Amino acid sequence: MEHEILKTDNSGMELKTNCYTTDTVSKLSNGVLHFYISNLTNVKQQLTELTVKQTVLVEQLHDENLKICWAKNSDDLNDMFNTIRAYQAKLMNIKKDMQYLHDKSSKLRKRALRLQQHKEKEDYIRIQQVQQEQDLIAKRDK
Repeated sequence: MEHEILKTDNSGMELKTNCYTTDTVSKLSNGVLHFYISNLTNVKQQLTELTVKQTVLVEQLHDENLKICWAKNSDDLNDMFNTIRAYQAKLMNIKKDMQYLHDKSSKLRKRALRLQQHKEKEDYIRIQQVQQEQDLIAKRDK
């Protein structure tokens, strides 16, 4: 390299030494540092923000996991769902019964209407027969 100096020590071995002084190295280091300091500061700030946001997210996830575990293992909640299922089954049975009763009452109404019409028809025929008999009796008496 250009900036290395070869020296020989007392034993005859060659030693490589650097021609830059400590001051030169310090100034070069400061220059490189000054060149990258703004980028490094921005990266540090972004990493700090990211770490804070990540911490917040981890805490929120932890809280949500606790809520889910609580809800999953909650006896009250399980009892409530079992009660809901039971009442839903009862409701379905009541609906079936109501539909059955509605159908039955509709059939009974139709039957009652037919019976009433039949009775009215019989009454009408009987009245007609009585009227005819009275007319015949009246004609015979004349």
